[in-house]
Formats: sequence, C-alpha cells, structure tokens
Amino acid sequence: MLSGTVVWLVFFVILFMIAVPAVDQRLRKHLHCLNKTAKTIFLSLIVLGVALIVFVVFIGLESFFSDEPDNKLSQLLASLENVYGYNDATALSHQATQNLLDGKNPYEEANIVRAMIDYEGQIDKITPLREGRFADVFPYPTIDQLEQFWDEVRATPGQVPVEIESKFNYPAGGFLLPAPFILIGIGDFRFIYIVLLLPALAYVIYKVRSDMRIHLIFALIASLELWNSLAAGETGFLYFPFLLLGWILSRRNLWLSALFMAIAIVVKQLAWFVLPFYLILVFRTIGLRQMATALFIMAADLLGFAAVNNLMSVLTQFLGLVLLGAVIIGIGILAANFLANIIKECIFVAIFTCEF
Repeated sequence: MLSGTVVWLVFFVILFMIAVPAVDQRLRKHLHCLNKTAKTIFLSLIVLGVALIVFVVFIGLESFFSDEPDNKLSQLLASLENVYGYNDATALSHQATQNLLDGKNPYEEANIVRAMIDYEGQIDKITPLREGRFADVFPYPTIDQLEQFWDEVRATPGQVPVEIESKFNYPAGGFLLPAPFILIGIGDFRFIYIVLLLPALAYVIYKVRSDMRIHLIFALIASLELWNSLAAGETGFLYFPFLLLGWILSRRNLWLSALFMAIAIVVKQLAWFVLPFYLILVFRTIGLRQMATALFIMAADLLGFAAVNNLMSVLTQFLGLVLLGAVIIGIGILAANFLANIIKECIFVAIFTCEF
C-alpha cells in the first residue's frame, strides 16, 4: 500500500508539472528529442505487444487450458479474469438502473451483496469500512479476511452488512443515463461505455489538426489506462465522453458544450472538480457573457436532476420515471435559460450603466 501511494503521488506531481506553463516553455527547446523518444517508446510497446500475441497463439496457447493448479499462465488468466470483473461501484450502478426500471427506488433498494452476486463482481473490489469485524483492522483487510467475510454474508444476501459500503452514492444521472440501454437489452455496463465513448473519441480525432491526428490515434491505441479501465468497468466512462466533448466544444458550440458538461456533472461527483477549470477556460477564451450562459445552462440541468431526486420517493412505482426525468430536465433547461437570458441582460445593462 505504501509503494502504491508513492506511485500515485509521483503521478500527481508529474501531472502538476505538465500543467505549469513554464514547463512547456522549457521542454519546447527539446521538442525534437522528445518526439524521437515518444516514437521509440510507442514502437517498443507495439513490438512487445505483437511478440506477446505470437507467444500466446503459437507457443503458450495450450498452457491456458492446463488443469495444473500451479501452471503460471493459468494463474495469469485467472488473475486477468478477476481484474476485468465488476467492481462494487459498477455493480451498484447497474443494480440502481435495474431497480429504476423495475419501479423501485434506486437509493433505498441498494444492496451491495445482491449486486455483487447478480453481476458477478469480484470480492477484492468491494469497499470495506472500519465497522463491525473490520473496526480494528488497519490499514486494509487481507484477501483471506475478505473471502471469509464474503462467504458468510452471501448466505444471507437480504441483510446488508455494516462492514462494507452498500449505498448508491452517485447523482441521478448515474442510473438515468444507462436506463435506455439496459431497457433495450444491453446487459453489461461496459458495452454502454463503448457506445458512449467511441463516438466521442471519433469526433475528437476528426476535429484534431491533420498533422496531429495520427499521433492522437496511436496515443489512444497505446493507452493501457484507457482500455484497462474500460475492460474493468470503471464507472468514470459513464461521464468521461461528455466531459471530453464539453471541453472540446467550448469554443465551437457553447450550448452543446455546457449541456455535455452538465450531463457529466449529474452522473458522478468527480466531474464537479473539473467545473471551475471549465468555467475559467470559457471565460479566458470566449468571455464573461459566454461563461454566464454556460453556467446558467448547467444550473438548469442540475435543477432538473434535483427535481428527479426529490420526486423519486413518490414516483418510483412508475416505469415512466425515465421519461418524466427527461421532461423535467427539458422543461427546466428551457425555463432556466429563458430566465437566465432576462437576468443576464439586466446584469449587463446594470454593469454598462454603472460604467457610464
């Protein structure tokens, strides 16, 4: 755990350095060398990937089907299957969506035990709390402790244990957005992520400068973080496409940009931390008036989803809640934008009058 913490700290330090303009200015002098280094690393990864595929297909294929318990490749395959299974957040999101479609309250009916059983989640991907039998366990329960605990609680899935996080803690967008996909028969959240992600990536590739397009494509292909997280079912992919489009469209189509940012915000709380930087981007590149417009559009969307959350306890017996949520959001956006335009004009008139 200590080594993992150090790696994450180093990662965030590097991200911070990348964001500092002075670093760009210093590295610009070595751009030619950096380009060669990046190409060398990428080609090396391609060669290693092809070599691994050749090894698996022509040399080690039979090892994957070996029944020997100590077979290394069999153990590797089992570990990969474990890595690419549902985690607790994905299982709870899937369960919340299904509860919505079944006319149940997604928040009140959350049950991590049933969710992990129904969607074949992995035991080591639950979130233990320092409660009950884990109250004195620090810093984290061992896998043996988790397996023993899980064997006991899965015998009574109707009872939610206090030792693990079982609440659905995401905004209403976390189950409203996937609901239409689940309704038409898509039974795996990862396929929903792909449906949302690929068009967003395709648009970004289309809009990028032609001389940089091939570099972006190679970077996406070589992004282990992107594809591993997608295969593992990380819930961030439910809002990442909208976050990406919101950022890219900020100077091309402000209305769509703000709408996509609002969707990202109502899906998961992590998107909230991007909001201040998005507003700064709009202000610095377009202006104060456009920033106010974007803010009012997002506020309208948030009000719509807040209305859905408040009505959830009363209207969960109706499957039409999904349509109701869409209607409320649409009416909220139209009404708020109408009022926003009036308020903005009054504000700008007042500012203009004070200046003179």
